[in-house]
Amino acid sequence: MKNIIRYLIIFVFILFSDLLSQTNLDIYQKLISQSIKQIDSLVSEKVVNLEIILPSSYLSLKPYIINSFSNNGFIITDNSNSNFLIYSLNDLSVDYQNLESKNFFGDDKLIRKVSIGGQLIYISNNVLNNSFSIKQNYVDTIKLSDLEYFENKLYPFTQGKIPEQPLLKNLIQPVIIVGVLISTVILFFTVRSK
Repeated sequence: MKNIIRYLIIFVFILFSDLLSQTNLDIYQKLISQSIKQIDSLVSEKVVNLEIILPSSYLSLKPYIINSFSNNGFIITDNSNSNFLIYSLNDLSVDYQNLESKNFFGDDKLIRKVSIGGQLIYISNNVLNNSFSIKQNYVDTIKLSDLEYFENKLYPFTQGKIPEQPLLKNLIQPVIIVGVLISTVILFFTVRSK
């Protein structure tokens, strides 16, 4: 009985393991958090006047950016005498590339690359103290059939251009399936009539 339960749990885990992948929005949040952790070592003072510069299409990420700074030990203030930290994101992108499938009838898979790019400027005592570019990437492989789960229609920056599927594969698959079915029916009736 214990073996049956163990196999059932393993089967369910394997069945749903593909759904454990992160959405594009989750990956953006992870990349932003990683970029803020890198900033941590470059900024000497943790009490900062934070200015976040985002294009209007990325404004939904602003609360998450503020929370990430707070979670990394920064104290955000409106005091004009404190140090200024300017965090700017100007490039968020999702790119999909075709992956060669090993199995002709298997699921089509895509290589997903999620990237963020921007700039950080740290001003201490009215003097430019540090400035550097923010570049973070995340690459993984996903199923083409699960693409709707990963993209969020409310946020256009979570959507990428889907590459064209090979025309030959789309034409040959139905021809092979129909050919096999016809051959099976012919063989069935030929063998049965003898």
